[in-house]
Amino acid sequence: MARNTERVKDMIVNSSRGKYNFTLRSHEEDPSDSHDLDYKVINETWMENVYRIQKQHFDSSRVFVDIGANIGSVSIYVDSFNKELRDHEKITVFAVEPEPNNLQLLHSNLASNPIQRITVVDKAIWYENKDVIISNKGGNSSIVYSSDVQQTTVQAITLENFFNIYGIREVDVMKIDIEGAEFDLIINTPPEILAKIKYLTLEFDKSFDGKFGMMVEKLAKQFGIEILGSPERGGYIYAYRY
Repeated sequence: MARNTERVKDMIVNSSRGKYNFTLRSHEEDPSDSHDLDYKVINETWMENVYRIQKQHFDSSRVFVDIGANIGSVSIYVDSFNKELRDHEKITVFAVEPEPNNLQLLHSNLASNPIQRITVVDKAIWYENKDVIISNKGGNSSIVYSSDVQQTTVQAITLENFFNIYGIREVDVMKIDIEGAEFDLIINTPPEILAKIKYLTLEFDKSFDGKFGMMVEKLAKQFGIEILGSPERGGYIYAYRY
């Protein structure tokens, strides 16, 4: 993996499935920490595989849903499996990303790589069909409830509505990384909708309001769960449907 250390803008990932190019935010373009987060996300996906997504997970619906697709690292990673699969085995990827800055880089990175089956969904996934406000924080963007940060209003749809729009009956793998909004999303999504997910890999933020426990309790009714981390520090949940 190559990194331009003077201007953190371009990265090249050399994988067993080929070479992939990524454009990142630079220091000059974004003085926040988004440039370092972009690099971190690509490294965690392609080198560490923190979401624990494997090609063998896709043996049924062959559908991957990437909620919080950011600049496309995980979506492109999963789509790269298609290079080794026959046509009837190929994975359909839905890259869900509403934040305008992330969305621009997502489209740029898709155009720069040999992708096969990625559909971009420029909406937020939420527990209500409504307009929601998200913070303009690049890789840390999330649904917000205050007015003291830079914001963008985007359309949000429920998981149920999303499944209906795209004709999805089952999801082999769903990844969720939405910077704290995951608690309310999972807590308020009906069990019969969560039951359509075979494997859920989720990054969770710090939580001091009891919502972490509520989320885990709900998931545990339908999934076998492994937790890496804690509500005080954040971490990951790997959940396999019973």
